[in-house]
Amino acid sequence: MKQGQTLTARRAFAFKAKGAKGRAVTVQQGARFWITNSALDQSASGIVMIDREGRGTISHGYAFTIEQIGELFAMP
Repeated sequence: MKQGQTLTARRAFAFKAKGAKGRAVTVQQGARFWITNSALDQSASGIVMIDREGRGTISHGYAFTIEQIGELFAMP
């Protein structure tokens, strides 16, 4: 997946970031995110890093597998 690509949540869901304490991150249907890591990093690690659109920095954010991205997000 291309770094900087926009993703839109297909449905509402919540998740806890790995190692995070406290409450879960809530995502509403239609929320927009972007991919923060490069395709090379994705193929090496098997992880896609995303963050809310307009926030985050390169290679930081929430970690998802490619399968989870396909299930939870649409690529406009």
